[in-house]
Amino acid sequence: MELNSERTMRKLAKARLTGGVIACTAICVTLFFAKLAFDYQHTFRGWISAHPMEVMLDLSRPGTVTVPFHQTCSVSHGEGVFVDGGLKDDGEQIPQAELNGLSGSIVIQNAADEEIVARHFKVSEATLSDSPGNSGLVSGGQMLVEIPTFSQGEYTATITIEKGVAALSGQTQRLYAKYQLCGLEQIPVVVLGFISFCAGVVGLFALVAVLPGFLRSGIWREVIKAPPPPESQSEET
Repeated sequence: MELNSERTMRKLAKARLTGGVIACTAICVTLFFAKLAFDYQHTFRGWISAHPMEVMLDLSRPGTVTVPFHQTCSVSHGEGVFVDGGLKDDGEQIPQAELNGLSGSIVIQNAADEEIVARHFKVSEATLSDSPGNSGLVSGGQMLVEIPTFSQGEYTATITIEKGVAALSGQTQRLYAKYQLCGLEQIPVVVLGFISFCAGVVGLFALVAVLPGFLRSGIWREVIKAPPPPESQSEET
């Protein structure tokens, strides 16, 4: 009488493979969204210090100048054109009363010479204070005009001085544009970071669940096949 012995077979570990795919996918999603969050945060920091327009200008006499305007941010709640600290060449602060007499305008056009923004200076309303939305702006700077945010791209800005400030005769001042940022622009960083965190948790748990099996047996699992019962053997005979 021949004795039947158990046989060991190898089959693909489908559950282990599925867990491995989930772990790899979750880790890739984690790294992808983490990079997006990092890149956006880096871009935001660039917006804080960016000057999309900058020009040296004599504010003591009428005149017109056209300069490039490199717009890199379209999510700020506004922009402004500022005098650099409101200082004279000797470092003395320009009296607000003197700047109040300044009259001028700025016109921003796109590459097709279409007018995007046109604003007159409103110096009397523009001194920086503790008003909301001025965080990140240069301390002591004085705003000549506030302009709305527009699409990213390359533009030209034409600045016209209609009535100058006599006290600044013979001196040049740095005029520059700056984005007004309040922190809400960083919401995408929070969202992207949250997605990255959630995907990382899923990937970590999936990896912990399948890694021991992979290290022990790879993609295979051993299955013990029992011999057929004696009754079936007798019937076949």
